[in-house]
Amino acid sequence: MSQIEELQSRITVAMERIGVGITAMSERSAGSAAADAELSLELEEEKLANAQLQERLKSIKAKHTAEIEAIQAGSVAGEGQADLQSELDALKAQLADTGEVDGLKSELAEATAKLMAAEAAKTELTKAKSELEAGDESQLLKAEIDSLKAQLDAAGDTDELRAQIETLKAEAANTEELDTLKEQLEELKEQAGNTEEIDGLHVEVAALKAELKNSERLDDLKSELEMLRAERVSQSEATARLDMDLQRLRKSNDQMRQANNDLREANEANVGDPNLINQAMLAELEALRAARATDAAEAHAVLAKLEPLLAQANLAEGEDE
Repeated sequence: MSQIEELQSRITVAMERIGVGITAMSERSAGSAAADAELSLELEEEKLANAQLQERLKSIKAKHTAEIEAIQAGSVAGEGQADLQSELDALKAQLADTGEVDGLKSELAEATAKLMAAEAAKTELTKAKSELEAGDESQLLKAEIDSLKAQLDAAGDTDELRAQIETLKAEAANTEELDTLKEQLEELKEQAGNTEEIDGLHVEVAALKAELKNSERLDDLKSELEMLRAERVSQSEATARLDMDLQRLRKSNDQMRQANNDLREANEANVGDPNLINQAMLAELEALRAARATDAAEAHAVLAKLEPLLAQANLAEGEDE
C-alpha cells in the first residue's frame, strides 16, 4: 500500500512540474535560446519520470499478483499463515477498490496529455522563432537594397560609370586574346623543337613514296602480263592456223603426187586421159593455194611475236620524250 501511495505522490509531483513547465513556456514564448534549451531539458526529464512511474506501477501490480497467486496456491505455510491470510484479504480489498487505481490512471493520462500539449507548444514556439528570424532577415535585405538604391541615386549620372565598365571589359578581352596568342606561340615553338617527331614524319613519307612506286611497278607488271596473255592467245591462234595450212599443204601435195603418178602411168601406156590431166592441174592449183596460205600463216605468226616488242618499244620512246 505504501508503494502505491509513493507512486501516486510522485505522479502528482510530476503533474505539478509539467504544469509549471507549461506555464513558464507560455510566459516565455519570446524567450532566448537558453530558455528554450532549459524547457526542452525539463520536458525530457518529465518524459523520463513518467516512463519510470509507469514501469514502477507495472512492477508493483505484477508483484502483488504473484503474491496473491502464491498464497492461493498454498505455497506459504507455517505459523504466519493467518497473518498472510489477513494481508491477502486486505490486498483483495485494495484491489476491489479500483477507484484509487482508476484515479492513478486518470492522473497518468492527464499528465501524458499535458506533456503532449507542452511538446505542441514547443513546436509552435520553434516555428514562431523561425518566422521571426526570417522576418528579420527580409528586413535586413530590404534595408540593404534601399541603401544601394540611395548610393546609386547619389552617384547621379551613370553613363560615365557604364562607359568605364565597357572600357574595362574591352581591356580584359584584349588581354585574354593576347594570352591565347602567347599560348599558341609556345605550342608552335614546342612543335618546332620536337625534331624526333619531324624525323618520324619524314620516314613515314618516304615509306609512302616507296609504296606508291611499288604500286606503279605493280601496274606495269599487270599491263605486261596482259600483253603476254594477248601475245600467247594470238600466237596460239596463228599456230593453229599455220597447222591447218600445213595439213592442207600436205594433203594437196599428196593429191598432186597421186595425180602425177596416174598421169605418168597413162603416158607410159600411151593413153591420153583428160580427167587425169584436169585432176593433176587441180592438185597443183590446190598445192599452190596451200603453200600461199602457209606463207601467210607464217607471216602472221611472226607479226604476232613482233607486236608486243613493237608496243614496248613505242612505250619506252614515249617515256623518254
